[in-house]
Amino acid sequence: MTVSSARRTSGLVISSLEERNTSWRLGIDFKPIARTLIYANVSKGYKSGSFPNLNGTTDASYRAVTQESVLAYEAGFKTDLGVRIVQLNGAVFLYDYKDKQLRARVVDPLGVFGAVEALVNVPKSRVRGAELSATVQPLPGLDLNGAVTYVDTEVTSDFQNFNPFGAPANFRGEAFPFTPKWMLQGSIDYEWSLTSRLDAFAGVNASHRSSTTSAFGRNAPASPYPYSLLLVDAYTLVDGQIGIADPAGRWRVTAFGRNLLNRYYYTDAFRQIDNVARHVGEPRTYGVRINYNF
Repeated sequence: MTVSSARRTSGLVISSLEERNTSWRLGIDFKPIARTLIYANVSKGYKSGSFPNLNGTTDASYRAVTQESVLAYEAGFKTDLGVRIVQLNGAVFLYDYKDKQLRARVVDPLGVFGAVEALVNVPKSRVRGAELSATVQPLPGLDLNGAVTYVDTEVTSDFQNFNPFGAPANFRGEAFPFTPKWMLQGSIDYEWSLTSRLDAFAGVNASHRSSTTSAFGRNAPASPYPYSLLLVDAYTLVDGQIGIADPAGRWRVTAFGRNLLNRYYYTDAFRQIDNVARHVGEPRTYGVRINYNF
């Protein structure tokens, strides 16, 4: 990479990263009754260090981050409650991270662009949460599914950095970007026989994500740009489908609708030079899908 300025000489920047680690896992499974499993495990894992792939102004944005490590604890169960039409799964978990890799900012050494994007190591952080899912088949061909996930993330050590508008702050106590606390999903699907040579099916599913952020900076001091520009609002989506199929599975015709309530939503928000942009989700969309197995 070549850079030039009054303060910085140009030239080729060559860098390398060499690391080693050892992963491990311990677990225990217990079956108190038939078709019921209780488990617990603890493990240590690593994500290799890397050089970021992003738009940068100098080699400062491309400096390598070291490997991150996680000590993960998880306990849960899987059971049908003694009734074969039900399947219930649940778990709680705690992940302790060291040097977690997240996108943040570094100071532009050219002194032109302020705080520029980079991949950085967060010294210490953690994720804790729980999840529960259930599947019920009360009638032949009828499937009811539901799931809920709760995730609470936090930077647990001092982490001095910049928000996307260049305001410096200690982000200790902040949540990770793009980590909504609540995610819910549910679906109803029914398939039945029209004739000996033709099946029909219909279904609807809904999903919900609570609000989150797209960057660190909630604790940064006030700036001319409100931090609310970086929030990602909660949204709920409803999809549906209906169609016919060959009972032997050779072909399937599906008419589908996505975002049936035509909700306006966006999946992220980010600063790009001197503006804030958002990726907006698709509006209400209809279509037909044909599948054929040769």
